[in-house]
This record gives sequence, structure tokens and C-alpha cells, in this order.
Amino acid sequence: MKVFRYCPRSVLVPEKVSVLILLGMGIFYFSAIAATDPPNRAPVSVPQSLLEPTTHSVLVRATTETLELVRANIERKLSAITTIACTVEMSKKRDKKITRKVYTGPLLIRRETGGHLILTRKGETEEYIANARFLYAYDHKKKEATVIPIRSPILGYFVTEALRFNAFLAIDQETLRFLGTQTTNGEPCWVFEGKSPKRLRIFGVPVRKMRVWVAIRDGLPREIRIPEEKDLTIVLRDYAINQPVSESEFDWKAPSGVRVKNILGF
Repeated sequence: MKVFRYCPRSVLVPEKVSVLILLGMGIFYFSAIAATDPPNRAPVSVPQSLLEPTTHSVLVRATTETLELVRANIERKLSAITTIACTVEMSKKRDKKITRKVYTGPLLIRRETGGHLILTRKGETEEYIANARFLYAYDHKKKEATVIPIRSPILGYFVTEALRFNAFLAIDQETLRFLGTQTTNGEPCWVFEGKSPKRLRIFGVPVRKMRVWVAIRDGLPREIRIPEEKDLTIVLRDYAINQPVSESEFDWKAPSGVRVKNILGF
């Protein structure tokens, strides 16, 4: 297992694992565990500096609803979804500055077929494409792409579960708690809290406490927050559900001049 010590940081840093969580936690794993600098497709009209990424109502603590009941409700709602398209906004605090560092871009997922996430900041773009065989991380500025076989231990599991819309992939099941209901950015949500999966520590991803807001009306996440990682916040908005999505969206070929390497950096 020591081999992973040599994995290129550009792919396995916690923030990139967050992006897997986005292509993971039912759609949400690589983009929910945070720590460096990712980035786009077409620019999204979202401000690049924010003091506070979301607004919340008062949290109403759960009294009658249980984790089991709410979880079953979410899984039932997700079972009716085959494709998802939305806008992702990922931001975190900056040292000695009051504004936040913000990345934005589109996320597209087709159940058990593939996922495509593009993040941009100040014109710099990183792209993540997952299909049944590979996960690609493509840095446009460096003209470099890393390929990870889906059969890879641990990471392969997270990506596969992501494409099955596993809504609780981002949180270690032993730590998962249902807190109650709260409105975030005008959307009534169920609120969950827990810690990131221990199995990701092998990739240098520390265990961190996170909070997730899942919309009551459709079972899809609206916000993921990791306070210990510079208050990393991922906001998902502008959902389009069950729209036609071609399988070709997830077939990626390296553009001319782009170097492709494997997970070990070769």
C-alpha cells in the first residue's frame, strides 16, 4: 500500500478527492473534502469573491423524523433520477483576506454511465471525467491529464458508488447523524453531519467533520461544508433532472499536446 505515497499530489490532494465526492456522494465526492486549488467549462456568472457563500434559516432539530426514515425517503427520491446537470460553486477562506477563493463550473452525471465536472477560477480550468473504466483529471493550464482505472482499490469504489447516486458516500457511516431541517439559499433541506471516510487517509486525506444539506423536494444535495478545511463550502444549484445526456459526454480523449500519465505519475 506504500505505493500511494508516490501518487502525484495534483490528483490526490484532499480538494481533488472532494471532486471525486462530487462525482461521488451520489454525485458528490471529489468535491467535498478540500485543500488545494482546482478550477471550468463555460464561465458561470457567479461572483469570484464572496464573504459568505450561503444563507441559512435557524436549524430545527429533529424530533419525530429519524435517520433511517429520512435516508429511505432520500433513496426513494433518487431512484427516480437517471441524469443530473447542475452548477457547482466551491469556495474556501483565504489567509489574511476577507473574501473567499471561488471555483465554479458545470457538473453532469448519468446514472451508472459517467460523470463530468469542470471547475474554473480566473480563467484556469480543471476537468474531471469518469466512466465505467477510467477517471481522468485534466489540468488545462499544465496540459497534463492523469488517468485512474476505476478498478483501483478505494477510489474505484467511490467513483462507482457515485455513479449509482449513493447519497451518503461522502460520510463515514459510523459517524453519520441526522440533525434536523434548515433552509439554505431558500431551499428547505434535511441536514446531516459526520466525518469523511477513514479509508481515504491512505491518499493523505485527513478525517474531517462535514455537514451536508439535502433538499427535501428531490433528495439532491444543495450544500456541503467542511469547516476544518478553511471552511470549504460546495454549493450545488440550478439542477436539471432527467434530461437526455449522450454517453459520448463521458468518453474523453486527450487533446493534441496533452501529456497523459497514470496514477503513479508515469
